[in-house]
Amino acid sequence: MNLSLRNYFNDRAPTKFPGNDRIQSNELRILVKTEVIRGSEQREFRSDFQVKRALRSWRVRTTASIDGSTTGSKSERTRQVFEGEHMLEQPRDFIGNILAVLISKPLRKPDFRVQVMRWRMVVVLETDYYPVTITFDKGVKVEHGDNPQPTIRVRASLDTIIRLVKGATSPIRALLTGGLKVKGLLRHPRATLQFYRLISSSIGG
Repeated sequence: MNLSLRNYFNDRAPTKFPGNDRIQSNELRILVKTEVIRGSEQREFRSDFQVKRALRSWRVRTTASIDGSTTGSKSERTRQVFEGEHMLEQPRDFIGNILAVLISKPLRKPDFRVQVMRWRMVVVLETDYYPVTITFDKGVKVEHGDNPQPTIRVRASLDTIIRLVKGATSPIRALLTGGLKVKGLLRHPRATLQFYRLISSSIGG
């Protein structure tokens, strides 16, 4: 499966800047193209620090196209992957898009999809860029932003997320080494286990 994401950073002024990044694994290749223009000024952001500042400074809106072995037109494939038969809503931010693509993998399995439909919980993923809220309530909704009272709160850097995507580490190893930190584990062990199963299935772990 190949995933191509194009990111747009917008505020009141027209904006865009060029830059590319690639995340590769055996089953997933993510091509990220980022462009920003502020007025007549055009700059290229290459370093992680510059991209991090850009992500904090601009409102993010992303679109994604997915090419793979799935039959049907590109628009049909994109709709199928993101909605999971109307189960997974397409997010509008960069990190949310990555999570949605990963989560969509196990949701294609009917038996697992039925189980997830019964889940009732809210997970906040805190990254070094911005938080993302994943709501499980008769489906899955991935949103940019925080929820003040989540069932569990997971802290992970974008580097850890990329290492998980690439298969360079596993959820258990990331937990043991401190790359993943979970708040609410003792209070909500069942929800924690359910979310672990989803992420583990998403990356083939």
